[in-house]
Amino acid sequence: MSWAQTSTFPPNLGPAKQIKPLAQVLHEVGVSLFPPHNPRDLSYRGIDSPTLDFCLLRHFSDEDKKDKWAHVVAPAVNSHEIIDKREATGPAPVHSPVDLFATILSPTASLSHTAKRTNVYAHLIQRSGYNTGAAAGAAVKIDVGGDSVQLREGDGVYITLTPGTKVDVENVGEKDGELLLFDTE
Repeated sequence: MSWAQTSTFPPNLGPAKQIKPLAQVLHEVGVSLFPPHNPRDLSYRGIDSPTLDFCLLRHFSDEDKKDKWAHVVAPAVNSHEIIDKREATGPAPVHSPVDLFATILSPTASLSHTAKRTNVYAHLIQRSGYNTGAAAGAAVKIDVGGDSVQLREGDGVYITLTPGTKVDVENVGEKDGELLLFDTE
């Protein structure tokens, strides 16, 4: 299982460091990896629901992500774009230097992202289901300054680059590809 470290500030508890499964972090910011359930009830995943009482949930529909970047998570800094309230619009605030973008790219569609920081991690979500055979489903090409790599569903790539570098993403497959792009230090 993948793990992500997040800093959260629950009411009346002050700053607290917590280690959470990546799937829980993504669920908390509105990226659904599981079948639809009450977003505050994660008991079906073995997660106590009270941990979500202080989380700032967001919802992004497929239409919000179709062939464009949806800004899902952003650092909780003084910005008009970040709203520090539950069920608000815009990216969910986090206390880490990371921006998360999500898209659902149609076949032949392409997007660009200008990196804000020194590291980018891109992950093509496996939407076609569990597969023990050859790679199937969506395929995305990521190009940075003429160097490119192709991802199949379930693949990810970690890229170290200079802030301001353009990252080009193109769907080279025959199916829609759902891509997460983490821009971090």
